[in-house]
Amino acid sequence: SYNYFNTNLISHHFTEDISLSDVSAAFGVGKYTVSRIFSNVLKISFLQYINSLRIDYAMYLLTNTDLNMTDIAMECGYHSQQTFNRIFKELCSCTPKEYKKIHYKNIVF
Repeated sequence: SYNYFNTNLISHHFTEDISLSDVSAAFGVGKYTVSRIFSNVLKISFLQYINSLRIDYAMYLLTNTDLNMTDIAMECGYHSQQTFNRIFKELCSCTPKEYKKIHYKNIVF
């Protein structure tokens, strides 16, 4: 049973530098155990989970803010815009810029 394992810790810290080691230490279990939980229960790797949270947040920021791409990349926990662009395109099949062009809500008050 993996009742002790709660993804809340990760969902509150995904924009920070968070590693498998950090999560395993926080739960007092080994890295292999955490990795196995992700594979068996969530059906994705730890890194895939972190990236999916980050890209979901990026999609929100692209749609609802006028932050530039570099600021969005950094806000989502990426240290380089190139990595952010690559992962965004892998998960969304378009670049962040293309996504913003289609989805940005230019709200005028």
